[in-house]
Amino acid sequence: MTGARGRNTDHAGPGPVLLVLSPLCVCPGPNESVPCRAEPSRARSSGERQRKSEEEEDEEEVMVTCGLTRSSSCCRSNPPELLMNTENYLLAHLLAHLVALLAHLLAHLVALLAHLVAHLLAHLVAHLLAHLVAHLLALLAHLLALLAHLLAHLLAHLLAHLLALLAHLLAHLVARLLALLAHLLAHLVARLLALLAHLLAHLLAHLIAHLLAHLLAHLVAHLLALMAHLLAHLHHDGLVSFCCHNFNIIH
Repeated sequence: MTGARGRNTDHAGPGPVLLVLSPLCVCPGPNESVPCRAEPSRARSSGERQRKSEEEEDEEEVMVTCGLTRSSSCCRSNPPELLMNTENYLLAHLLAHLVALLAHLLAHLVALLAHLVAHLLAHLVAHLLAHLVAHLLALLAHLLALLAHLLAHLLAHLLAHLLALLAHLLAHLVARLLALLAHLLAHLVARLLALLAHLLAHLLAHLIAHLLAHLLAHLVAHLLALMAHLLAHLHHDGLVSFCCHNFNIIH
């Protein structure tokens, strides 16, 4: 690698310079590049090492920034071109930083939007779920109230029907009991009347029989007394006179 100043006299103009966005110091020449912080011994020839002490005095004056770092001796080869390249590099680096910053901001904005959308969706879902649960609870309470009202109405209607049925059954039972009691009383009265008639008939028959027997006994007694009396008269008057007398009486 020859000195950079010798190459400036050999070439008519500045050599091709490759701009990269990395901390490399690209010196003019055919594809020669060394790190920006390369040691002077690695970037210079033996002749240049001899002039090291002479160039150390003005090194601070000609050193430029290459890749955002302070350059080594190879970056001092062509100060005007290097300064121009440094400005281009800084501009490109600034643009790259701006692009990276915009990308970073865009990523943060996208993340923030995603977070906001997720938070909004979560809040919306929670709000909808709360409203849905509230509406479901209200509907359940309404259904329970309606069921209670229906049960109360049904129980009242059923109780009214049961009371009406009980009253009807009691009335029917009382009517049947009264009818049965009337039937029993009528049957009892009829049996009593029949028994009384039977007793009266039996009593009358017995009385009539007793009276007839008594009358017959009296009649027989009177007839016997009369016959005895007649026999007594016959005994006194004689049979012929008696017969004649009785015959005359009869005629």
